[in-house]
Amino acid sequence: MQKYFFKGRKADVWISTVLYTLISLAIIGTLLAVVRPRIDEMRDHYLIDQTINALNQIDKTVTSVKTAQGMRLPVEFQLSRGILIFNTTDKIIQWNLPDSRYQYSEIGFPVTIGKSLSLKTLKSGDRWNISVQLNYSDINFTVNNQSSSKTYQSSSRVYSIWVENKGMVDNMLKIDFGLE
Repeated sequence: MQKYFFKGRKADVWISTVLYTLISLAIIGTLLAVVRPRIDEMRDHYLIDQTINALNQIDKTVTSVKTAQGMRLPVEFQLSRGILIFNTTDKIIQWNLPDSRYQYSEIGFPVTIGKSLSLKTLKSGDRWNISVQLNYSDINFTVNNQSSSKTYQSSSRVYSIWVENKGMVDNMLKIDFGLE
């Protein structure tokens, strides 16, 4: 009779261990479900700030290149998420981040950052579409010596952008963005 008494206690220990493990996993799962959206929101906020800084760096390089014909300077651009568009027709460089969890600015109203950088947030379901653009209406720019617009997708590699002053063409300064 005493043999069965100890077997029951050993089973109780195992059942308790399994129950405590399941309760711990449920608590960890609940915490992750609550905290994960906030982490994703902060990640998007950091990405937008990082992209604004990168576009400001491109703008500073263009400003430096404007000073002398033939000057050619490099800029590196990491595009981990989003789409980078060089629109030669509208004379803008635009970065779009669809489905952001972070609302960077008031919906529908463009926010000017610096001299030529503007940001706009649009609602898309329960998320936001962020658009940051550099406006170059005062220059004529090309991409790889072509007047066609180019779109670059996110990539793990760093894009090397060469900004070159090609001189005056039709009374406008021509800047070429050579992407490698």
